[in-house]
Amino acid sequence: MGFVPDVVCFSNLVKGLCRDRRVQEATLLVKKMKHFGFAPNVVLYSSLIDGLCRAMKWEEAERVYAEMKNEGVHPNVITFSSLIQGLCRAGEFSKAKDMLDEMKMNGISPDVITYSSLIDGLCKSSKLEEAKGVFCEMNSNGVVPNIITYNSVISGLCSNGCWEESKGILCKMIISGVIPDAVSYNSIIRGLFVGSKWEEARAMFLNMDKNGVPPNEITYNTLIHGLCKLGELEKAKSTFCEMNSIGLVPNSRTYTSIINGLYSSGKSKEAKSMFCKMVISGVIPDVLTYNSIIHGSFQSGDWEEAKCLFGEMKRTGIYPSVFIYTTMVHGMCNIGMWDEVKSILCEMMEQAVLPNGVTVNVVLSALIRDGKRSEASRLLELTMERGEKSDIDTCNILMCALGLDDC
Repeated sequence: MGFVPDVVCFSNLVKGLCRDRRVQEATLLVKKMKHFGFAPNVVLYSSLIDGLCRAMKWEEAERVYAEMKNEGVHPNVITFSSLIQGLCRAGEFSKAKDMLDEMKMNGISPDVITYSSLIDGLCKSSKLEEAKGVFCEMNSNGVVPNIITYNSVISGLCSNGCWEESKGILCKMIISGVIPDAVSYNSIIRGLFVGSKWEEARAMFLNMDKNGVPPNEITYNTLIHGLCKLGELEKAKSTFCEMNSIGLVPNSRTYTSIINGLYSSGKSKEAKSMFCKMVISGVIPDVLTYNSIIHGSFQSGDWEEAKCLFGEMKRTGIYPSVFIYTTMVHGMCNIGMWDEVKSILCEMMEQAVLPNGVTVNVVLSALIRDGKRSEASRLLELTMERGEKSDIDTCNILMCALGLDDC
């Protein structure tokens, strides 16, 4: 007699397929299983729902949940947690909170994963008051927050400029016996820099090391980026050297922050030198790096180098984004090179990279500045007529205004 699979076997197969992101196969397997007379249990349904949520197939997950209930299979804490997490990722916070209420009505107590998923989703969508309300409810119900919960709250507070409150949560976290990690400190350091509080950010960095949490690449990148934004270039370069000295390898973000800072301070030679150092070190420049150095080259009056870098970027296999194309259009508009502007816009069309409202504003400003009033009027008129309903409209507006209808 051959091997006869049972529900446990099917559950393991579904779980494995979902783990490998093969949710379509998992869904088909469940259908076949039912066809052969096997009734899926809560473990199997929960695995499938979790897999569908992770694959961002929210509607399918909700359909399976409805099917599960119709068949008399009662959801458990894992089912609800997966659905709440999925709904939060989809931005369906009202549904997520309804799901939490349904969970409690069914006599199932939310656990730390359930609450943390909802708090994280609310924080990431800047629904801070709602997140704090769920955090308070969690504590009131005796569910102890973990590192993930605290990090979500800290990140949410910092993103909304509540730095003092975030430091209070950090203290509460330590008192509760939950040891902060690099993620906790990095969020606060980033938030303090956004608020131009360099001294406090530095103190938090030193406090981090003192408390036995070693700074990582993200910590140093946050410091360097923040210092460059504040114009503290010497401190940024010193931090860059410190990063190297402790064995942390700078990445494209590290170099790009310094290159940006140097160009912003008018130190174009140093910026180019840093770019060369980056390439020699084996760090591959990304689209943000090229955008910085192309923009910097235009700022320093070297449009030919900007054009050369633009070509080099494409040769290395990095496809220009709308931001890079707009940087090129802006640079060429500023020096009145309208043939180059037209050429770039044609290339954008060929590459199916559609101009946006920023591109239109750049061209419009340059046309007015250069006294090309008829072209500017035509562009403005077309923009208002079409209302910039889509990027395709934007592209047509530019082409018409510059006489490139047959580009």
